Amino acid sequence: MNSQTIEENNLLHQNWKTIVLKGKHPENVEKNKQKDYKVKKINNEKKIEKKINDDNLKHDKFSSDLIKQMIIYRQKNKLNQKQFAQKLNIPAKTINDIESNRGIYNSNINNKIKRMIKM
Repeated sequence: MNSQTIEENNLLHQNWKTIVLKGKHPENVEKNKQKDYKVKKINNEKKIEKKINDDNLKHDKFSSDLIKQMIIYRQKNKLNQKQFAQKLNIPAKTINDIESNRGIYNSNINNKIKRMIKM
């Protein structure tokens, strides 16, 4: 008998079952993330190209209702734009731009203003 059959005979009394573990390899996970990023990037580029073609490249603006409420609040509390901006901890120019409807929409500032005027 050769040595391989002796080893096989010695292991015959063992009740071993072969288990195969399958999982994602780290490099595959990284490749999937890169693919997802590329797809998102391409989708964003397509959206921008469509806006360029439609001549619709405009920033979102603050709502006119919010602007009116903000002005009313300032006048009731006898605050100028600079004082109101200091209370919100934002630049005074931002308040000026918002009230003149030139301000670019920012959700953080929008929420600060809403909390301040309790809209």
